[in-house]
Amino acid sequence: MKTLVTVTDRRIIPARTNAILEQAEIRQETPINRVRYVRAAATQDRMARLAIDLITRGVEHAVAFHADIANTQVDSPAAAIAESMAIPNVERDELQRQPYASIEAGGKS
Repeated sequence: MKTLVTVTDRRIIPARTNAILEQAEIRQETPINRVRYVRAAATQDRMARLAIDLITRGVEHAVAFHADIANTQVDSPAAAIAESMAIPNVERDELQRQPYASIEAGGKS
């Protein structure tokens, strides 16, 4: 199943591609100011695809990418979303100085 994830200045909207494009159907959305943590990581499946984890107080979203996607193509949207995290500036600055350690540790390039 293909999913389209739309990120605006107000919310994150994951939706099945066909549902959003053909029927404009949105079943779930998360206000961007509820995002507590953003991390680029590798999935735990056999393909070890890159993913972005978006964590709020009550919901975790994991957005996995095709296996042929490069780190830079995942890092860029993860960093853009991280700018909106609802955390203290000191904590945000620390996360941005040490980005994506789990990807680098896995040896992906």
